[in-house]
Amino acid sequence: MSLDYGFMGRNERVIYFLENRHELTREELNEELPDIWVDCEFPGLACDYDDWVEIFLEAGFCSDDGTHKPTEPDEKIELYRSAPSEYKHGMSWTSSYEIAKWFNERNHTIGNSDAKIYKTVIPKGLILGIFNSRNECEIVINPEDAKIYGVETIE
Repeated sequence: MSLDYGFMGRNERVIYFLENRHELTREELNEELPDIWVDCEFPGLACDYDDWVEIFLEAGFCSDDGTHKPTEPDEKIELYRSAPSEYKHGMSWTSSYEIAKWFNERNHTIGNSDAKIYKTVIPKGLILGIFNSRNECEIVINPEDAKIYGVETIE
């Protein structure tokens, strides 16, 4: 079974998914979550980070291109993100500094003039999802892990 989104727009799909996800098995949730996450422009505005983390943990590690969960869970990975300071501990990061710079320019263009680029280094075993369909090298983590491992301002 999967949820029937009919002709819903991308924002409506996210809301419908959030309201009806409990109807899905873990496998179905794992299959649908990547599309919902990638399709949502600002996931943190659609739902609390705590709720998103719960959904990712229910689904298990997921990706949109067949990428498997990292096999070296203790190996560290550098991640970057552009955001205003109040969102520096977000869920959506990238493994590419260049992509973080692009997002920083975009943030400034849309009025987030206080956006900066942040870096965190976490064990790969904490990655909740990897999404590459938009060529953003997106890595999803629990924001609490960014707080635990620390976030450094790059620029």
